Amino acid sequence: MVRSNRNAVFGTLALILLLAVGGVGYRLLQFGQVGSEGTRLVQEMGVRPGQTLADVGAGDGEWSLFLASKVGSGGKIYSTEVNEDKFRRLQQLSAEAKSANIEAILGTQDETGLPADCCDGIFLRRVYHHFGHPQVMLADLHRALKPGGVLAVIDFNPTSRFPLNNVPAFRHGHGVPIETTAREIRAAGFEEVLRVAPWTGWDATYFLLFRKSSQTSN
Repeated sequence: MVRSNRNAVFGTLALILLLAVGGVGYRLLQFGQVGSEGTRLVQEMGVRPGQTLADVGAGDGEWSLFLASKVGSGGKIYSTEVNEDKFRRLQQLSAEAKSANIEAILGTQDETGLPADCCDGIFLRRVYHHFGHPQVMLADLHRALKPGGVLAVIDFNPTSRFPLNNVPAFRHGHGVPIETTAREIRAAGFEEVLRVAPWTGWDATYFLLFRKSSQTSN
């Protein structure tokens, strides 16, 4: 009984500590949960120390933290969001986690806000199906990539799970077919170099990797 009470006390103290640090502990726990999917992503994208990458639609920032740890202090992560509250949280995340190589950017539905030719790689996880004007956004992503840079897309085929009210009608529900995604991105001037389906965790998910031609200028 004494041991049980002691464990309960320790658990309560841990929870209080987690809340006291303004949520960064929770996001660091999320970072730890990136797990095998993160390892696989780094391998397929060819992530290396010193690179500059962009996490577009970064949400709570767990993937930005993960990628920042892989590019190291000599690299940089642009962490973009269109939601102002999430953007402010991303700004706080960098300071709280002492990650000087993360820069938060507030974008729009049609522009990332990324500088031209800034990135060795751009990463979108479950973001692409939200694009209302995919060719406009893809032109912006193409502009932001360095020649020879890669664009990695993790998304899922349409599903009735987790219905959304703000998905464009032409997307036919929550998600976007892998062939539609691949066709739209190729049409924007990218070369498809890899597809993996299913990707990880859920059969509807897929991974697509594209490259900007080293001969292409914006």
